[in-house]
Amino acid sequence: MGQEANRQAQVGQTLLARAQRLLKKHGNALAELEARVRRAEEVSERVRFSWVGAAPAGERLDEWHSPPPPLPQATVIASDGSQIHPDRHGIALYALVNVGAIVFRHGSGARPDTCSEPKLYYRPDDLLTDQGLLIPPGVVNVWRDMAEV
Repeated sequence: MGQEANRQAQVGQTLLARAQRLLKKHGNALAELEARVRRAEEVSERVRFSWVGAAPAGERLDEWHSPPPPLPQATVIASDGSQIHPDRHGIALYALVNVGAIVFRHGSGARPDTCSEPKLYYRPDDLLTDQGLLIPPGVVNVWRDMAEV
């Protein structure tokens, strides 16, 4: 295991060096990147695929700025969720949405507050449309999104 971890670390260093060379080489190719983003958006619209990606913001890609000094105190609140979509071929028909959250009070010395809230959907009224069809995955995704807020 140690040998494999070492091998993976070496591969990672090689890939990092390559990525840094490419970033330096193409760091100012903003017009080309913006054109590629436009093409991706056009293709996305034609095939009805929801493409979400980053686009250049007008600065070199390899430009960096020193961060400001940290605040003496700050409260950070975060949540993240996951979901299991219903599977008509599964042993039981259900959907699951789980959301975890954390409240971190930097500089207070207090322990972070954390929670995890799972919600199980198993009733036909939750999982089937009015026509008796299985709800689409997007419905479960919306339940997760709403629970994360």
